Amino acid sequence: MPLKDHVKLPSINFSLTEPRKPAVSMESIWQSSVGQVVGHHTNIQLGDTSKRLIAAAAIGAASGLGIPAVSAVASSMLTLGDGVTPDQQYAAVPFENLFNEPWMPMQDFRARLGKDPEALLQKRLDGASAGIRGSGRAVAYAAASATIGAYNIFNLETTYGLGDPGNIWAIRQDFTMRSHIATKWKPDDGPTGQGHYNPTRNPIEIVTPFRGDRVNATDFGMRSLKGIYRWKPARFDMSKLGGIGDLLDKMNQTQDLIKFFFTGPNLHPTSEGIDDVMVFRAIITSLTDSFNPSWTPQQMVGRADPNYIYSGVSRDININFTVYATDRDELKPIWRKLNALASYTAPEYDNESIGLIGPWMRMTLGDLLYQQPVIISSLYYTLADAETTWETNITKDPDMFQVPKKIEVSMILNVIPEYLPQKGGKMYTLSKAKRNLLGKATGEKVGWLNDAIPNPGAATAGEFDDLEETSEEKIKFDKIKENLSDLIKKFK
Repeated sequence: MPLKDHVKLPSINFSLTEPRKPAVSMESIWQSSVGQVVGHHTNIQLGDTSKRLIAAAAIGAASGLGIPAVSAVASSMLTLGDGVTPDQQYAAVPFENLFNEPWMPMQDFRARLGKDPEALLQKRLDGASAGIRGSGRAVAYAAASATIGAYNIFNLETTYGLGDPGNIWAIRQDFTMRSHIATKWKPDDGPTGQGHYNPTRNPIEIVTPFRGDRVNATDFGMRSLKGIYRWKPARFDMSKLGGIGDLLDKMNQTQDLIKFFFTGPNLHPTSEGIDDVMVFRAIITSLTDSFNPSWTPQQMVGRADPNYIYSGVSRDININFTVYATDRDELKPIWRKLNALASYTAPEYDNESIGLIGPWMRMTLGDLLYQQPVIISSLYYTLADAETTWETNITKDPDMFQVPKKIEVSMILNVIPEYLPQKGGKMYTLSKAKRNLLGKATGEKVGWLNDAIPNPGAATAGEFDDLEETSEEKIKFDKIKENLSDLIKKFK
């Protein structure tokens, strides 16, 4: 029996002349409680902001008395009365600002809190205080924080050279394709008579961007302090172009989160010359700084306990760091730098003498040590462990070799002070040349150890460009170098 004989279906009448109107309009939905919640992106009022500023000033004044209880009482009293307390305030991104800007690499929604006065007062101004103290970069950081988001300009990829390995537009059809940082050996040319590496002239390689780690790609070579982090091979002498050449040279440089590099001995803090440069990404896994005073016990007649005679002090730095290759083009500069670093454990030879000349070098580590003279007492390379991968060179590429892609480096360095080590003196650099908003040195120093006993010739950390010392300090530094040279000659 058909289903319609047992179930009575309701009849539905359709009218073509009078369309059915929706029971609830979109306007009424927006005016509903849901719409109010969505549209109301902040509960902060101008009065709340004024109260917060007054509260901050009051609490700061109370804290200045140095009595914690006074500050706590002031904080409690300011929470009384009407209004929203700071812990109850919120400011979200309005719906109209929740979109992606195609020209922004990073979508930082913290900078899109709205244009009403209440939201503008919640804008981040990271770096504004440092900008008032004279940092040009901090001014730019604060401006970016309040407008497009600081991470769009100051980020790991562009600022610190970590590259762009995930670029969706990159050509990946050939993993052996080299980029514009590739170099070609040119024999029988250069200052040593052996030859040197020239930038590639292959048109395909020239137009292929490098997407790896720029610090790893910074090759070993002889450069000045201004060109420490020059990662692009120079195609011509930019110094001949004057100011334009300096600007172009800076565009070819990168930086690391923490400054970390080794140089030859000639690159002292005021040097404008060139020497060996070995830059490594500061993936530091261990760092110890050991101060070792020497005391000689002296037994005295009539006493069971000995007296101690001070005889000197030595200092050792033990540092472990890891070198990772993230791109095929990084392997060549990485292994050139590792080879150069290992060569500083071997002597130099002089045809005029049968004696061996021991090498020494300089190390920079953040602002703790700037161009500090050191000698290598121990150097270990862990070339393979459970996590190591190798470049197998499956295509038998003539410009590629089978090498590990991950190397653990362990070093013990003996510190050679250029200044007089003394009680109350400076054991760390922790100072730098003060600069104006344009980045030029003002001739003034800023530091955390200004009250330490002055050490003539002590280093000043800088940004490697336009590093300046006063003429008096330079004279003292040159005098110390001359005295050291005389001592070495007498020793020989």
